[in-house]
Amino acid sequence: MTTTTTILVGGFSAPLMAEPFGYLGYSMKRHGDSIKHCLEMKGKGIYIIDIEENGALEYHPQSPIPAAPHPSYIAIHPSLPLVIVAHDTFTEEKNGAISSWKLNKEETNQTILIQTSDPIDSKGGEACMIDFDRSGSFIAVVNYSGQNVCIWKINKEKLSIGEFICEYKMNGNGPNVRRQEAAHPHSIVFHKSNKLAFIADLGSDQIHTVNFDSETGLITAHSQIKITPAGSGPRTLCLHPTLDVLYVTTEMESELHVFQINSSAKIGEPSLSLIDSSPLLPEGWPFNNEKDKEKWGDFNNGKWGSHVSIHPSGKFIYAANRLHDSIVIFKLNQDDGKLVHPPIKHVSCGGNTPRHMTLSPDGKLLLVANQHSCEVSSFLVSEETGDLTFVSNIPIPFPSCVAF
Repeated sequence: MTTTTTILVGGFSAPLMAEPFGYLGYSMKRHGDSIKHCLEMKGKGIYIIDIEENGALEYHPQSPIPAAPHPSYIAIHPSLPLVIVAHDTFTEEKNGAISSWKLNKEETNQTILIQTSDPIDSKGGEACMIDFDRSGSFIAVVNYSGQNVCIWKINKEKLSIGEFICEYKMNGNGPNVRRQEAAHPHSIVFHKSNKLAFIADLGSDQIHTVNFDSETGLITAHSQIKITPAGSGPRTLCLHPTLDVLYVTTEMESELHVFQINSSAKIGEPSLSLIDSSPLLPEGWPFNNEKDKEKWGDFNNGKWGSHVSIHPSGKFIYAANRLHDSIVIFKLNQDDGKLVHPPIKHVSCGGNTPRHMTLSPDGKLLLVANQHSCEVSSFLVSEETGDLTFVSNIPIPFPSCVAF
């Protein structure tokens, strides 16, 4: 079978880094011996996986590539052979880090990943997400416990991280004393105009809209909105490919919210208007049987939402449920981007605790990083119905992110 593409996967270096809040214990309680092997596994850097034409996954001959500890997120430049990697905790001060790499996907006789800059301090703890601006000239780094988003310029000639530009500091808290004692930004996306960006703050139940200067890289405050109910914990964002619509998943409430974007709103005026919402979990979960009650009744009512990905066609959207270990599929209204209710279906994620997932650029394949079963799962995507068909799993220690 001919190989069609190559992907990169980050794997946490140890179980503790994979989940500092003790959720691995809950997964052990539910899945028992089936994931005990994960406790003995240790990530070795950045894993490289080849995808066959039928969606099956195989290790690339050069996998893994040794990297700094705890790679938490991987971003591939939209046009250059450049990869930026976020490292969850790296420095003595417990800050995160970022590193840069040259990607040789087409040059089969060369090392596929070559480091172009040593890891540098991300200027905050737990660097959990990174994203290029629309021009690919800047990289934004989200520091979860650092309570900030920081911007660096990209050195396009050297394919490396350039000068530091600015820090956007966040404040606030929420009613969940364990998770919302302070601001905890979790993700950022840049608007198609490249003049705005949106930041999800799990700690204060807010979505920040920020002004972005695409010439200088500076980000400044524009407006904020609150996500309800209080304690929801907005986690991951994605944008509709053609409409001015933003999608947000919440971690503690396991919901998907849809917002209309007003990109011409004045500073201080809300740029986001809620137009639709839906639970990510099926009705009755987790109290549909006594077994589930016993295992999950003391854990946030079984709610633990994670990632969201939209199909390149804009026809379907996928959101992940940890604990329930599923991917929920929604059809989207093509006129306004709203969800078509009810969801098409819930599909098993192929493992346990789906932390991250991504669609291939052509929309034919979905890959899921199943963190607590230590594997990446592949699914074929139906272009007509959006349905998912499981293909294969490949072992990866505590996968944190999958990138095409």
